[in-house]
Amino acid sequence: MITVNSDLPYMIQRIITAHELGHAMLHADSGMHAFHELALFDESSRCEKEANLFASELLISDDDFFGALDDGQSFSQAASSLNVPAEFLDFKVRLMKEKGYELGDSPITANSKSLKSMTVPDYYEYGC
Repeated sequence: MITVNSDLPYMIQRIITAHELGHAMLHADSGMHAFHELALFDESSRCEKEANLFASELLISDDDFFGALDDGQSFSQAASSLNVPAEFLDFKVRLMKEKGYELGDSPITANSKSLKSMTVPDYYEYGC
């Protein structure tokens, strides 16, 4: 069972759900773990990194990723057009590099900062 706080912005709810689904699919044998806000972008844990990469693959198609970046938008604008925070788009960049695509470095490096520090456009606050 995945439970998500409905008071969070819709964008964050989607990411948490996809992230936790990643744990369920990839780490089912590791037992139940409660979500901790600081863990979502924690790169010190292999399991957290894998769940973040899974979530980025689930929520951002390769075609949409390249479409947003090829559209002449800034990194932050591309993230906004993909309905994800810029920090989350960094995980997709890393994944695409692992797939063998030659891409420049992301201007943002997601880390263990809390979800509260992510830039979430106001219009996502109400699930639009």
